[in-house]
Amino acid sequence: MLSHYQSRGILEDLLSGTAIKVQDLSNGDEKLILSAGFEVKRKPAPVGLLERPENVIAKAGPTRGSLEVSWNVVPNAYLYEVQYTEAPATVDSKWLHTSNTKR
Repeated sequence: MLSHYQSRGILEDLLSGTAIKVQDLSNGDEKLILSAGFEVKRKPAPVGLLERPENVIAKAGPTRGSLEVSWNVVPNAYLYEVQYTEAPATVDSKWLHTSNTKR
């Protein structure tokens, strides 16, 4: 006898396979997809300019000269770019940057 988790896994696999078939056979026709009992995925659209991160907090990191920086999540942001330089910052400072998908 299958456990609840095994049965659920089999059902999810079957539904996933059916969704792929519906997608292929419908050629993106929203009425056909809906009539098969599936939801239509939202089409990608530009979101415009994003807000600046708020509540930016920087604190000493675990190693000498390092920082741990965090901020509130920005809706629709895919990644964050952080620019940094050694203190004190001057007009001649060389700025480095890193990208991260986490806040």
